[in-house]
Amino acid sequence: MGASDMCGAELKALPEGVQRVAAELRAKGHPHLPRMLDDAARTAQQAADALGISVGQIAKSIIFRRKADEMAVLVVTSGDKRVDEKRSKPWWAS
Repeated sequence: MGASDMCGAELKALPEGVQRVAAELRAKGHPHLPRMLDDAARTAQQAADALGISVGQIAKSIIFRRKADEMAVLVVTSGDKRVDEKRSKPWWAS
């Protein structure tokens, strides 16, 4: 396990799924790796506070279930934004 498979100063190993995301970010030239919190954050604001950053720098997600085929659709947005189900529905409802 190399430094690219670690996170933060505490050098905790990243879970496998997070490692895949980190690898994709690196492949796309993104300058930052994912960071793991020691404790759960239930809100974007809690995560931002724990990391000492603004809430807009947090990515948050919501999952919708498409009625047509029961497919789960993941929507990711900035931590300072709300996902409007009615406005986003054309992208996931069909």
